[in-house]
Amino acid sequence: MITGIDITYQNLEGERPEGFEPGPKEEPEDEKVALDEDEDLPWPKPELIARWWKENYSRFQGGTRYLLAEPLSQERAMEVLRTGLQRQRIAAAIELAMIKPGQSLFEARVPGIVQQRLLGRA
Repeated sequence: MITGIDITYQNLEGERPEGFEPGPKEEPEDEKVALDEDEDLPWPKPELIARWWKENYSRFQGGTRYLLAEPLSQERAMEVLRTGLQRQRIAAAIELAMIKPGQSLFEARVPGIVQQRLLGRA
């Protein structure tokens, strides 16, 4: 969410760590029954991420908050709410709520058509 990189699109993806087992398991005594919400996310390859950072760190200033590679602002959060992917919109909604205390949290889990209607009023 900070850098805006897409691990898969930018060929920074690696393999799942050895021994990783997403839940739930088929064992009746296992109390973990929820699906792992990160199960389908790509796994970064550490050496490729390190190389990307070495080539791109100068784009980011210490002490500045970023949302998808741009300095965080109310305008940036609204832009991401309008154009971002689901997880990006959720992050933008949280950031916007922190920027504007007292404003209710934008509901980024409702269907996209409802979100667009709500944003049209914003």
